Amino acid sequence: MRINIKDWIQEEKENLKEEILIPPSLLILQVGNAAESNSYVNGKLNDCAEIGIKTTLHKISKIDAFLELKTFLDKEGHKYDGIILQEPSGLLEDEREIILDLITNGQDVDGFKINSFYDPCTPAGIMEILKHFYKKDGKIVTVVGRGALVGKPLIPMLVEDGWTVLCANSRTPDLKALTSMSDVVITATGRHALITRDMLKNGAFVIDAGIAFDDNGKMCGDCDKAIYDDPDIEITTVPGGVGLTTRLQLMKNVIKASNE
Repeated sequence: MRINIKDWIQEEKENLKEEILIPPSLLILQVGNAAESNSYVNGKLNDCAEIGIKTTLHKISKIDAFLELKTFLDKEGHKYDGIILQEPSGLLEDEREIILDLITNGQDVDGFKINSFYDPCTPAGIMEILKHFYKKDGKIVTVVGRGALVGKPLIPMLVEDGWTVLCANSRTPDLKALTSMSDVVITATGRHALITRDMLKNGAFVIDAGIAFDDNGKMCGDCDKAIYDDPDIEITTVPGGVGLTTRLQLMKNVIKASNE
């Protein structure tokens, strides 16, 4: 059974509109012109415009991206309440770290920096999904995926919230043994159809934060889409699920940054 994220997100956006007196400013740095990055950026631009956040997109080619980003931030970075580097950026790891160092902890509205003032957007959005939609007893959760953007920062958030957390990844031997005993499964590996119905117990609550593409080139998540219409499972869809909560959290962080 699909979890209706969209209606809740729209209510939250209406509430955010009321918090804005002076429009906050957000700078989005994008490297290249990849279709999936364009899709992510367009979603952020549209959401921010809807609630009243003034957003600037600085888009550059991959040639000399690092030097152009550094020069731009040195000159213009101080003008914005929040700044994000759209991933994947294609930068080398040391280049990425230098660019992030030019973004202050108070401007890091993606929550990527170690000492950022804000929680990373996707894990924070997942926690909000659990608080809003998970109304059952049971505290065993399996997190499938160890990436820096979702799995690693999410696990301590769940532990702090009192969950019994099982950590796994796409190569975990007998992954089914862990997922089938869990009340909640959160997956973020980017492996299409990694999670199938037989890996979930009846009544499971599934949050799919994976981004993959099926054989027809359509965006999908880690879960087999056959799960979507199973009445014994509650699941977020891809698209239309975690991506929306990620953008909502970004907008919340930008508003907080403007008030600092």
